[in-house]
Amino acid sequence: MHLSEFSSERCSPSRDAIGLSKFPAATQKRLFRVLLLALLFGGIGHSQTRTVVSPLRLSTSDPQLQRAFDWAKDQALHYVSSGQDPVKDWYEAALPGRSAFCMRDVAHQVMGAEALGLSVQNKSMLMRFAQSISEARDWAGYWEIDREGRPSTADYVSDNDFWYNLPANFDVMSAALRMFAWTGDSAYTTNTVFLNFYRHTVTDYIRRWQLEPRNVVSRPRIMNRHLASGKFVEARGIPGYREDRKDFNLGTDLLAAEYRALRLYGELLRMRGSAGSPAFDFQAEGIAQIIETKAWSSPAHHFYNALQQNGEGVGTGDAFILYFGAATNPEHRKLAFEELRRQTREAAPGIEEQSYRPEIFFQLNAPEEAYSQLMDLSRPDRERRDYPEVSYAIIGSIVTGMMGVNVVPAESQGTDQKLARKVVVQTLPRLSIHTSEAELDKLPVRQNVINVRHLRDKSSSITNVSGPTFIWRASFYGSASYLMVNGKKVQANRETTLLAAPVVSVDLPVAPGHTATVAR
Repeated sequence: MHLSEFSSERCSPSRDAIGLSKFPAATQKRLFRVLLLALLFGGIGHSQTRTVVSPLRLSTSDPQLQRAFDWAKDQALHYVSSGQDPVKDWYEAALPGRSAFCMRDVAHQVMGAEALGLSVQNKSMLMRFAQSISEARDWAGYWEIDREGRPSTADYVSDNDFWYNLPANFDVMSAALRMFAWTGDSAYTTNTVFLNFYRHTVTDYIRRWQLEPRNVVSRPRIMNRHLASGKFVEARGIPGYREDRKDFNLGTDLLAAEYRALRLYGELLRMRGSAGSPAFDFQAEGIAQIIETKAWSSPAHHFYNALQQNGEGVGTGDAFILYFGAATNPEHRKLAFEELRRQTREAAPGIEEQSYRPEIFFQLNAPEEAYSQLMDLSRPDRERRDYPEVSYAIIGSIVTGMMGVNVVPAESQGTDQKLARKVVVQTLPRLSIHTSEAELDKLPVRQNVINVRHLRDKSSSITNVSGPTFIWRASFYGSASYLMVNGKKVQANRETTLLAAPVVSVDLPVAPGHTATVAR
C-alpha cells in the first residue's frame, strides 16, 4: 500500500499477495476492505480464549477525548493474544488477522502497551527480536514474527532471501531501553540476549551495512546480496522505512534511529560503569553532523526524507528526525517542527506515519495540533484506524504526551539523556483548549501504580496507589519563582526544553497511599 512519505506494507498484505491485482482499481479497494473486515471479525486471526482487561482509566471533562481514549483502549486490548499460542505472550503489531508482530510496529506500540499493563508481552516480543539477530543475516533480526514464533512467510524465505528495513535494529533497541527506563526491569540491561543485541547492533550491524559516519552517505542502496535472484533480494536491507520509492541509498529515518541508538548505548555503558562510552558518543555526533548538513534543506527549511548516492536530498522527513530526537541544531529543530505543523493542514499521510504525530506534537508542546491528530486518528470513519498501531499510539501519546508522565534522570543537566540509575517520575501537563481537566488512574510506572490529575496547566496531583515511595517532579511550562506544594510555597527549579521553552518544577517524595498536589 502506497504511503506518501512512509510505508510499512511488509507489515500488511499487498494486493498482489492476496490476488486482487487482476481486478480494476475500484474493485480492488472494495474487495480489500471486505477482506479486512473478514480478518477482523471472521475469526481468521489468533485464538482468543480469555478476555484481556486493563485497569487503566481516563476521566476527563472532554467528551471527545474520552471517546478517543475509550475506543483506543478497547481496540488495543482486542489485539492481545490469549497466551495459548506457541509464542505465548504477545499482541498483534501488524495488519489485523496477520497474527504476527513487526519490528517497527512493536517499537512504536510498546509505550501504549506498557500503560495498559502489557509489560510481559512487551518484554517477550522485544526479546524474540533480540534473539533473532544472526551473522548469517548480516546481524539483522526477523522483520516480522508470527504466532508460532517463526519468521512470517510474508517476509521471509530463507536467511539469504528476506525483507528487512535497516532502521529496525536501532528502533527495537531504543524501544527496549525506553522500557527499561519506564519499568526499571533490570533484564533490559543485564540479560545477555539484550546485551548481545545492543552490542552487535552498534558494532557489527553498523559495519556490515556501512552505516559508519565515514561511509553512510556513499553506501550502496542494497548491500550484502547473497543471491542473484529471489523473492526479496531487492528488499534485503532497505535503507529506510519508506518503501514506495527506490531512488535513494540512505533514509534520514535510518540516520535518526541510528543516532538515538548510539546515544543510548553510550548512556547504558556509563550507567553500568563500563568503558567505551566516548567512542559511541563520538559516533553519534558524527551521525548528527550528517543529519544537520547533508540531510537538511536550507532553502526549504526542513529535513529531507532520504539522500541519493549523489548527495541530493528527496522528500520531507521531519517526523522521524523529531521522533528520535535527532535534530541537534536548535534552529533546524524549530524549523522542522514548524514544517511538520504546516503539514497537518494538508491531507493526512498514511495512517502509520500519522500515528507518530500526536506524541511528537505533545512532546514539543503543541497540544492543539496533537489533539487534532488524535481526533482524526480515532474518528469512526478514518480509513484503517483498526490498524493496531493506531490504538496503541493513541494511548501512549495521551500518557507520555498529554499527561506528560515520563521517567527521567534525576540529574540530566538540561540534556535529552534517557538512562540513569537515579530517576524521578515527571509530569508535565499539555492539555488542549478543549480539555479543562483530565485524570489518568491505575497507571503502572516502575514498581508503582499511580493516579495523575491535571487542571489545565495550573495544578497537578499525583497519588501513590501502590508501591514504594518515589520522587515526583511536578513540572509546568512557563516561569515562576515558586510553586505551591500541598498549599505551601516552595522554590521552583528552572530549565528550558529542547525548543527553548521555559519549564518550572519541584521534586517531592510521594509515600504509599498518599496524594500530593502542586499548583502555580
